[in-house]
Amino acid sequence: MKFKINPLIHENYPQLVANVVIIKNFNNNPEARVSSQILSILRNNENSLRSAYASKEELFNNPYITSYFDLFRRFGVNPKKVRPSRVALTERVVKGGSLPDINPAVNLYNSFSIKYLIPFGGEDLDKIEEYFELSIASGNEKWLGIGETSSILPFKGDLIWKDAIEVSTTSLNYRQCEKTKLTPETTNGYFISEGFKNVNKDYIEEISTEFIQTFTSLLGGIGEKHLLDIDSPEFMV
Repeated sequence: MKFKINPLIHENYPQLVANVVIIKNFNNNPEARVSSQILSILRNNENSLRSAYASKEELFNNPYITSYFDLFRRFGVNPKKVRPSRVALTERVVKGGSLPDINPAVNLYNSFSIKYLIPFGGEDLDKIEEYFELSIASGNEKWLGIGETSSILPFKGDLIWKDAIEVSTTSLNYRQCEKTKLTPETTNGYFISEGFKNVNKDYIEEISTEFIQTFTSLLGGIGEKHLLDIDSPEFMV
């Protein structure tokens, strides 16, 4: 299976990068002790975030947030209405809320998102059809969001991740699809963090290494990471 970035992406957004973590043969239905430990990590990171940022306005001045707002505006999305995924998560926490307890793998990548203020989306590797690509939407693709019952069409120009059949996420990392969501039965997954060469590329790679170590120590499996950028636009799994 090939992971790739469409050439049109780098013609229009040459600084955009994506770090892809692949973890195989993990257990997303572990014993209760491990599940509780991961949930504690998530709750502790929520408390740390609230201590670090007194308001969402303060949070939104962080360059690891503003750079994504700028990108969303460039491809035609108002980030005040369509929040990048981990921005919505961190805003919810800073305002006093807690993130839902979904399953261990999701709880763990959400904990990394709010701790380090970088995107961390995770999906089921076995549900991908043929390839997985970051591309610019033509407006004819179909996307079925998590919890939805009917597909919609992404708007023309949207930044989307997709396989040979349908769109996985809209607006880069805004919302995931029903087909590839992580479940307790998932054993092989991919976890994507998008960023920018001139902002947080090295930071994302460093955090991805920590993510692999933490994930595999708790849920097992074997992990590897790959960087997609203008110089290395594809890799094989």
